[in-house]
Amino acid sequence: MLKILSSIIFLSFSICYRLCALLLIINFIFSWKLFAEDLENKVGKETGLDIPRYVSLKVTEANMRRGPSLEHKIDWVYKRKNLPIKIIGEFGHWRKVEDFEGQTGWMFKSLFSGKRYVIVIREETLLRNKNKTEGLGKAILKKNVIAKVKKCDLLWCLVGIKKLNGWVLKSDIWGVKKMEIF
Repeated sequence: MLKILSSIIFLSFSICYRLCALLLIINFIFSWKLFAEDLENKVGKETGLDIPRYVSLKVTEANMRRGPSLEHKIDWVYKRKNLPIKIIGEFGHWRKVEDFEGQTGWMFKSLFSGKRYVIVIREETLLRNKNKTEGLGKAILKKNVIAKVKKCDLLWCLVGIKKLNGWVLKSDIWGVKKMEIF
């Protein structure tokens, strides 16, 4: 009886051990996919810079076209200086871009600045004095507010709007990569 009981316990432990190992492997696979955006950086053939990367508009009016030339139709006209834009491709002096709403097209390279800005994508987000949920609120930022990004950690970014600086959650803004730290 004791031999049978010890065999059952050993078998149960063995199955439990294998199940735990399998769950750890599955967890690793799914966690890896979450970080894929930041790991799939390519280098642009024209500039040698990372693709994708974030930039901002340095002009108050910019056209997004269907293709990389002046002959292509204009799909969108942007009228907000410092609007963050994601560069997702390069062709000569043209950059394939994506905006915060997911619209894609082509824009001429001279329209961009390397200065980093973000845009609020939630209806409201709290600008805090510390990069913690316990941080005191300094202001409420409404959707589509553009702010200069000064630095980011894994979850938070320090941003500035005019003379007001504070921390916002990365999940509430668009214009930085999920795992980007600077």
